[in-house]
Amino acid sequence: MVSWRYVFAALALVGLLLVLGVLRWVPESRPPHARLTGGLIGSLRTIGQVAARRTVIAPVLTLAFGGAAVFAYIAGTTFVFQDIHHLAPSLAGLVYGVNALGNMAGSPAFGRLATRWSAETLLIGSAVLAMAGPAALLLVQVTVGSTLSVTWLCLSLSLTAFGVFFPAVVTIAQSRGRTAPGATSALLGGGQFLLGAAASPLVGLFGTHSPAPMAAVMAVCLALATLAAKPPG
Repeated sequence: MVSWRYVFAALALVGLLLVLGVLRWVPESRPPHARLTGGLIGSLRTIGQVAARRTVIAPVLTLAFGGAAVFAYIAGTTFVFQDIHHLAPSLAGLVYGVNALGNMAGSPAFGRLATRWSAETLLIGSAVLAMAGPAALLLVQVTVGSTLSVTWLCLSLSLTAFGVFFPAVVTIAQSRGRTAPGATSALLGGGQFLLGAAASPLVGLFGTHSPAPMAAVMAVCLALATLAAKPPG
C-alpha cells in the first residue's frame, strides 16, 4: 500500500509517456499547405473567430455545462456512497465502476442510434435523460430521503446518458467548426474543464451530509446544457 499521492505520480508518468509517444510515432495529419500560420497570436485569433459563431459556441457551452455536471459527480460521489450510505471503499469503488460501465455502454449505443436519428436529436434526448437522474434524486432526497439503491439508480441513469451526450455534442461542434477543427477542439476542451473546475467546489460548499447538493449542481448544469443544446430559432 502506498500514499494516494503516488496516483498522481503514476498519472504524470503515463502522461509523459503519451507525449513522447505522440512526438515519436504520431505524424501531423494536416497537409502543409492547409496549416495555419501566425503562431500563438494567429491561433488565438482563430479561436476568437470560431467562438464568435453562434452555431459553434452553442455546442461548446453544452459540453462545458455537461462537463461541469460530470465534475460535480466526481467530486461528490465518494462522500455520498461512503459517508452518507456508509459503503466500504471497495464497495463504493464497485458502484463507481458499474456506473462507468454504463457510461461506456452508452458510447457504442450512440453509433447505432446515429443511423436512425440526427446528432442534434440524440444530444437533446441524452441531455434531458442525463438531467432526469439527478433531478429525480434531488426530489426524492428533499421529500422522503434517498436510499442507496435509489441514489445509485439515478446516478447510473445519468452516467449512461453521458455515453450518448458527449459523442453527440462533439460531433455537432466539430461538424459546425470544421473549417478550424483545432480551434473548435480547444474551445471544447477549455470550456469543459473551466466550468468543471468551477462546479466541483460547489458540491462541498453546500455540504456533504446529503446527496442533495451534488444532485442539485448536476441538475442545474444539465438544465443549462439542455438549453444551450436547443437549436436556434
